[in-house]
Amino acid sequence: LKTRLPLILNFNFFLAFAEDQHQLPAGARLTNYLISSIRFMNSLRANWLDPEVFHLDPKKTNNEQFRQTLQYLPKRLSFYGAFLKKAFPLDMSQYNRLFSSTRIPKGNCDELVTNAEDVRHIVVLKRGHYYKVNILDDDGRLLPAETIAAMIKYLAEDLNEEANPYPLGYFTADRRDRWATIRANLESLSEYNRRSFQLIDRSIMLICLDEDDPKQLNRSMKKQQRAEYVAGQYLCYNASNRWYDKSFNMILLSDGTLGLHCEHS
Repeated sequence: LKTRLPLILNFNFFLAFAEDQHQLPAGARLTNYLISSIRFMNSLRANWLDPEVFHLDPKKTNNEQFRQTLQYLPKRLSFYGAFLKKAFPLDMSQYNRLFSSTRIPKGNCDELVTNAEDVRHIVVLKRGHYYKVNILDDDGRLLPAETIAAMIKYLAEDLNEEANPYPLGYFTADRRDRWATIRANLESLSEYNRRSFQLIDRSIMLICLDEDDPKQLNRSMKKQQRAEYVAGQYLCYNASNRWYDKSFNMILLSDGTLGLHCEHS
């Protein structure tokens, strides 16, 4: 967090999801991943996830019988029981930083902030504009899939606002000290600015809806050429439609290709 270098190309990384074998429309595929992500988040916060375990001998330990055996051991001894069988539980403490987390630029050392309480919204980025979208109801339950699909369809296909001439996303790709100064100045200008930053920081996740050159995503072109374009989009291109401080940006390219840009800390 103390480094003053830009996040992109130096630290942040990307993940590209496997191609959709069912060839769903782009909006439908994004809706599926979004709903699955929220379900995963709810399971995480309810402590329902199984521990992540590295198995040196998976035939002996990666099975239901082994897991049931460990359940009979006291919690203080279960680690050692797994260790003796060469199954090593992995540290999952950083999982709590996956959602509603942001790296906030500061003068000498950035601050990693997580806001898990009473957060109901995601932020969708399109053409450099930021849209708050409530994804959970007042009781914290996921909205119906049809409602989410309709919102995503409207944002991805029907909304036709002009590109933002002053996209803030560029600043998140700058040196950290310079971005810290710019953000502090913007927040000091008005309560509206401060509140807008807070909505981005607190959001469960950030969705980026990109509009790409169809020629660059043509599936008839060479795989290497297409892969280079997709990797560039996920890693460092189109900064006007990114927020590199966020724990992750879920990026939807115009042909339905999905991936993540992740802040490493």
